[in-house]
Parts: sequence; structure tokens; C-alpha cells
Amino acid sequence: MATKKSATRKAAAKKPAGKQTSGAKKKSAAKKSAASADKKPMVVIASGDRPIQEVTSDLRAAGFEVDQVLHAIGQVTGSAAPSAKARLEKIKGVADVSEAHADFQLAPPDSPVQ
Repeated sequence: MATKKSATRKAAAKKPAGKQTSGAKKKSAAKKSAASADKKPMVVIASGDRPIQEVTSDLRAAGFEVDQVLHAIGQVTGSAAPSAKARLEKIKGVADVSEAHADFQLAPPDSPVQ
């Protein structure tokens, strides 16, 4: 019986240190989804005072989760906690921070003008 236990311990010791077990992955994913549930989609408009890459780096450091950097129009899309909005607006190079609103629908092309 002692050999079985020592073989199990050796097998457990051989696992790479950086790898997570499936149970740990599930817990990590649950924490991530709970944290992202508190975040709201936002759009940041750059002022043009600084390169947008620097602004994006500062946004990330302030807790903004970046989805896209739209270089051509000077905007960054992503999400953050509503409480972080004031902190994001204070970053040098940020002109505006707005919550993204994706709740709209266009009428069909053949419908009468309203």
C-alpha cells in the first residue's frame, strides 16, 4: 500500500507548476465572469494630445478592459466598472468616456418615414 501512495505523490510532483487543474480553471473562469458582469461597455474618445497607444496603455492600467483600438477615428472600445469612469476621464489624452449603447434598431428600408 505504501508504494501506491508514493507513486501517487511522485505523479503529483511531476505536474508542471504553471498548469492549472480543470477545477482551478473553472474557479478562475467564474471569478472572471463575475468581475466582467460588473463592467459596462464603454467608448473612449482620444483628444489627440498623445499617441493613442500611450492612452490605451494608461486606460488598461486604470482598469479599462480594451476590446478594440480604432486608430483612424481616435477611439478605444472596451469595458470598465461604472465607478472607474471618472478615473478614466482624468487620463491625459482622453477627451470623453461614454457608456456604449447598442440598443437600437433600424426600420426596414421600405417602411414609411417616422
